[in-house]
Amino acid sequence: MVSQVFKNLPASKQKAVIDACIDEFAEFGFDQASTNRIVNKLGIAKGSLFKYFGNKEDIYFFLIEQVLNEFLAEMDRRKDTLSRDLFTRMWEILDIAFELYLESSRYLRFFMILTDNSNQALMARYIRSYGMDSPAVQYFYRIMMGVDEGGLRLGLESSFRVVSWMMAGIKMELNKDFNAETNIPELRERYRKSMELGFDALKHGMLKK
Repeated sequence: MVSQVFKNLPASKQKAVIDACIDEFAEFGFDQASTNRIVNKLGIAKGSLFKYFGNKEDIYFFLIEQVLNEFLAEMDRRKDTLSRDLFTRMWEILDIAFELYLESSRYLRFFMILTDNSNQALMARYIRSYGMDSPAVQYFYRIMMGVDEGGLRLGLESSFRVVSWMMAGIKMELNKDFNAETNIPELRERYRKSMELGFDALKHGMLKK
């Protein structure tokens, strides 16, 4: 996915390449992203970029891995402090994500455009790599292992899947109005309100008793 040539670059040059690529994909999405704009911004030959990565798709998935690994590393550092209540823990995870991505708006913008792509081949690779049965999600599931299962009628794994489906739907809904000018604190509040509604429905049901 990423060549040894890239790995041999000084850390500062690696960061410059990653930042330029994330900026491009975050602004234009996969289909409209231009490797020409990336190399012009970096001041390097196009051939050099493709010595680092095989093609545009490889760049994209390398960036996904970078963003995901930063989040999972932060989760791993904090896992012993997380609540044992499933819903409280999901709130804490959301807060961790926003704390991490608020430090760099480019990461948040890149995260928000993930899974919102009409390129079917790209989405098939995304699902294989980061879908519910992928190693990345299974690792995230292990982070949830400290949750108290006593009150979960469906069990932890099924409950986690249902909550994940709900949160994916919230992200898709909020993406409709997301752009470079989006106010991040306001976005965070909209996430919280949507999650409050969803969690209330999951905990208490949708039917009157």
